[in-house]
Amino acid sequence: EAQSADRWLRQRWAHEPIILDTRNALHGWFARTDPAQQSVMDLNYLAHAAWAAHWHRDAGRVFTALGPYFTQQPWGYVSDDPDDP
Repeated sequence: EAQSADRWLRQRWAHEPIILDTRNALHGWFARTDPAQQSVMDLNYLAHAAWAAHWHRDAGRVFTALGPYFTQQPWGYVSDDPDDP
């Protein structure tokens, strides 16, 4: 049952309109914004969206920009223990 829920959570990120929003965020906001102006929370949501859509190269670029920083959400949504993503 847990695998089914995880699969559903990831699949919903791989469909329109979320794909369009993620693509716009990657190629618009992320690619064209000064890294000093990018919030850790926004980067975490973008990394999560790219990861969930299986856009691993793009997710990797966002993870690189994040460095060692993360926010509990959105990762807590897909963690077995939301208090320990």
